[in-house]
Amino acid sequence: MTQVTVSQFFAGYMAANKAGQEFDQLTSEQRMRAQFEFIGGRAMYIRDLDFDAPEAPPRSIGAEARRILRDLEGALSAIDEGNIYAAAMESLKIGRWMERVTSGQLAHKAITFSVNSDALAAAQAKYSQSQSEKAQKRRNKVNENGETIGHIIERLARQDETAANLWQQFEYALREIGADPELKKNPREPRKSIITYFKADGAQASIKRGQFENRISEARK
Repeated sequence: MTQVTVSQFFAGYMAANKAGQEFDQLTSEQRMRAQFEFIGGRAMYIRDLDFDAPEAPPRSIGAEARRILRDLEGALSAIDEGNIYAAAMESLKIGRWMERVTSGQLAHKAITFSVNSDALAAAQAKYSQSQSEKAQKRRNKVNENGETIGHIIERLARQDETAANLWQQFEYALREIGADPELKKNPREPRKSIITYFKADGAQASIKRGQFENRISEARK
């Protein structure tokens, strides 16, 4: 257990625990994400503290940590959707919460508490993993309602049709939601036929018929 102030606990987040040269090579979006995830892991650690323990910080700090986590969700979502302006606006809100937390304004003094390094590392890993999974889902959206390719495949899998027969329906489903699909057939090897389409963020993606049929089979298990 290490005794630190709240300010020390959050110190260094600008470097996001990365070596200087590695951090310098990141894009601005990657830097922002790394910084947000660094803050998020620590905010999660504070949020989950036992505030009845003798050396715990005041409960007001837990409330601030929850606010930071809520704003981080908005900021990270904006980054994944390519809206850097919105992410920057959210970062200003996060900065204000950070100032309140690290300056000890709420308790009118420097707040000191014990930190378990193993528990902190676990919280940091858990937060980064959860954000990685959410980012993957956000990037895979094919319409503004949040629907993904996985959702469409799961819906089609409920039909009493073979996976091969559902391939054409899959193309129709993508067309209906405005994903502008294009089918490239491979007569010699049908499972290598491919559909390209556009996701909600404008990025182009593709899926082979073989991959589609495998995912239909997995969805039916």
